This record gives sequence, structure tokens and C-alpha cells, in this order.
Amino acid sequence: MSPATVRVASRSDIPDVERLLSELDRHHVDLLPHIFHAPDGPVRPTGILTAAIDDDDQDILVAEADGRVVGVAQVKVAKRPESAIFRPRDYAVLENMIVDASHRGAGAGTALFEAVKSWSRERALTHVQTICWAANEGALAFYQKAGFEAVTMRLECPVSPSS
Repeated sequence: MSPATVRVASRSDIPDVERLLSELDRHHVDLLPHIFHAPDGPVRPTGILTAAIDDDDQDILVAEADGRVVGVAQVKVAKRPESAIFRPRDYAVLENMIVDASHRGAGAGTALFEAVKSWSRERALTHVQTICWAANEGALAFYQKAGFEAVTMRLECPVSPSS
């Protein structure tokens, strides 16, 4: 297996990006069927991916290995305006990231995340944020190994219907 290289996606990569993001969606459905259900069609129509590729404040990065796209990371600039308590802050948001199952553990995820950090530095962003489902143990382990730390936690409490 050859090492992965990472580049910014072009419109010609959209079918591969759709394939991998659909794999990510299936993973979420399998992992959390009480939250996700299988879609009837594409979750991210081609127009949304084209807009992301064309937008100066976001990019889709692809990892290539063995002559094909084996990973995707979608990253964008986020801006928090100053408020009564929050400081103004620009940072990167890693919205989606997946490596094809056949290439996991071979460095493609690390290469993608290093590219996300470089992308962020080029824009003078000092942090990358992402959201990860607590049940997604593999992704959590990857993100923690990559240097992510919990900043906030969303908690959920099931409530039984009244009798």
C-alpha cells in the first residue's frame, strides 16, 4: 500500500467524495440507528459539494493512495463575533472526515489531518474544531491521538413518555 498524498479536491473528484461521504453516512446509521436513518438519495447533492469546492472559506481535501481517492476531509472557516462574554475568534471547523475502510491505519487519516492543520495555518486560524459522536470510538481515538481535546460536551437524557 502506497503512502497517501493530500490535495484540494476539484469538481472531477465529486463522485469519489460522494462515495466516501455516503460510506460515512452509512457508518452513522449503523452506529446510531436511533438518531440516523438511511437516506433515500444523496445527503449532499452535487451542488452542495460544488459550492464547497468553489467557496474561498472552505475546501474539500482528498487523500490519494494506490491511484485512487481513499479519504476526504471537509474543512471551513468559522467566525465567532465578539459578544458580551465571548472573545472574537476565527477558527477552522472539520465538518466531515473519512478514510476508506481498506486504507485505515495506513496513514491517510493522519495525512488528511496534517493537511487540515496546514490549511488552517495558511488562513491564520489557530484552532481546528470538530464534532464526534461519543459512540464513535474509532474516530474519538483518532482525534485524541491527533491532539484534539474536549472543549464542550453535548449531553442527552432520554425521557420516557408519561403513563
